[in-house]
Amino acid sequence: MYPGSDHVKATQASVGRARISCGRMRCYAPTGVDSSGLEAAISLSSEDGNTAVRADLARIAHAAALALRDPEVRARVYADIHASPDPEKKLSLRSYLDGPGASFRQSMASSANLTRDQLSTALLNLPEVDLYMPVASHREQWSGDAQVIVAYQLKDRDIPDGFDLDGRRVILSRAAPPSIPALVVVPQERPVLSRTDVLALSEECTPEMIICDDPNDPPPPPPPPDGLYIDKMRIRHDGESWPRGEPELEVHVTGTQNGVYWVFTAQPPSGLCPNYPGSISPGVGPCVNTPWQNQWLNYSPDASQSTWVACSGEKASGARRFDFNSETTHNQDVLIAEAQTFFVNERITDNQGGIMHRRKDGLNAPVTILITERDDGDQCPDPAGKRESYSTFTVQWRGGGILQPTQSSFEHLIHRILGNGNDELAFFVLHSFTTLEAASNLYMAGADVDIWLTNNGFDHTEIPPDEDPYWGF
Repeated sequence: MYPGSDHVKATQASVGRARISCGRMRCYAPTGVDSSGLEAAISLSSEDGNTAVRADLARIAHAAALALRDPEVRARVYADIHASPDPEKKLSLRSYLDGPGASFRQSMASSANLTRDQLSTALLNLPEVDLYMPVASHREQWSGDAQVIVAYQLKDRDIPDGFDLDGRRVILSRAAPPSIPALVVVPQERPVLSRTDVLALSEECTPEMIICDDPNDPPPPPPPPDGLYIDKMRIRHDGESWPRGEPELEVHVTGTQNGVYWVFTAQPPSGLCPNYPGSISPGVGPCVNTPWQNQWLNYSPDASQSTWVACSGEKASGARRFDFNSETTHNQDVLIAEAQTFFVNERITDNQGGIMHRRKDGLNAPVTILITERDDGDQCPDPAGKRESYSTFTVQWRGGGILQPTQSSFEHLIHRILGNGNDELAFFVLHSFTTLEAASNLYMAGADVDIWLTNNGFDHTEIPPDEDPYWGF
């Protein structure tokens, strides 16, 4: 006997009643298996990139839908989803099928005429995926009966596809969920929270917690640190389609590095490190001789680059943490930048990964604020002042005494944040520290999100001073 098995008889009985009781909703009792829906979905997947991954995701969703024809399997999945400690009732599909959902896995393989190895291969070809019911009204509506479909979506920008319990393809919309409850299989946007994670979050002191006088209550949170705050955020569009459930919003701040080091690679006929105009000469700066090339540093004081400073969001901590899940106005003070972390520990490397120079570099204006909805499964990293940045620029010798640049690879996190399918909701630029420090409920309108910005103690004179060179890390 397993949790939810008492529900099986009721589920079986509800199938017969469903045609009468569900009004306009498309109701059915499972009939015969239809493989044409899967074939159509796979043929459509070839029209875009990631063909093999999309096809395997369709196979998994199709197999899951067919497995749910069995009332006992359906009752077990229903019970396990509702028992999930994750706030959105998510199950990490691969872990679930290897553990408590083993009977579901067996039914998926047999229902879809797949061997265990074929099913395992399809799962392993996918990124980590979740199984859950993202629409809250669907979770309330579904009682574990046969009135359910299984949808899937590889990229947030894709139009979702799905199958009913007979394997027939169901045409869906990205803009609005279907009327019938939908379980979805989608790539994981964040780790599925365990019971331990949920308890840890519930015990964390956050600014919005109510502090009671009970001596057994946790101590009050410390006063918020000095810094730049968003004290109100209005979300007009969160960039998330319905199969992805609640949005994962983050705020990223960048500063500007003035003065850039370059690593030059050359292969001069002399085989010696040349004194290129503006370079650090071999007697002053490092010059690496290898069997096939020479490398040396050049410093460009007039060059600048945008460098990531800090992140706030659901996976941040303390005053940086927020979790806004509705398209409305949210009144919560969110810390987005502190002067003490407005710098970067920089390692300048050659194109073999060797460290040629290190410095601690305080950042300047312009300052940018980027609000994203993350779909890449990553999360807020540490502030820039607590991590290291690696920078490399390569110039190769082309003969005839001419140096020609070939590639630039400044490995700054902001470049990765803007990629990987993440959605930009708003982008703001503060051109001077004077504007930033004068901000008091400063309204800034973005494409999909508006913010009100307030300086609560940020002072650019407290940014750590430059140390160049700096070999302390």
